[in-house]
Amino acid sequence: MQVALLPGSTLWPQLMLLRLAPVDAAGGRAGRGCCVVVFPDSVAPDAFRALAVALGAVAGLGAVVVNEREIG
Repeated sequence: MQVALLPGSTLWPQLMLLRLAPVDAAGGRAGRGCCVVVFPDSVAPDAFRALAVALGAVAGLGAVVVNEREIG
């Protein structure tokens, strides 16, 4: 499943709020979205940094489609 990182996602130094929505194969929204809270100590530092960069892309270019990945 692919999800879109939506505008309105927010980054603070100690908290990240991701607005996500599922997308279909054509890139259109495929259902109801959700919010995910991410704390810096809940993921690897590189993963937190990558999410912060993706948030910057959303702020500048609109929604970004990302592949589902397991964070472990």
